[in-house]
Amino acid sequence: MAPHTQIVPAIVSGAISPASLRNPLTRLRRAPRDQQRFAVALQVLWPGYRRAPVHLAFGSPLSGAALLRSGTSAAAITRTVASAARVLLQHASGYVGES
Repeated sequence: MAPHTQIVPAIVSGAISPASLRNPLTRLRRAPRDQQRFAVALQVLWPGYRRAPVHLAFGSPLSGAALLRSGTSAAAITRTVASAARVLLQHASGYVGES
């Protein structure tokens, strides 16, 4: 990784319509993850489900030099970026995931 590289953690929430998640057809799937996937399919198929407000939250940029100080392996860099994303989730909890 180049030392001048900038990585900006970003969190997207609200992309799945709450109305599509409440659709009775989603309950045909037992696992919550499968229900969510089905809700996404409904949202793609029916335009009325596409009006969900999407929220974006951006964290502070992480420089390539700082990431390399945490370790040069892909796993070490991934851990550092994931940690920054978790902090972003905590700070943005007032609106992330709410519709």
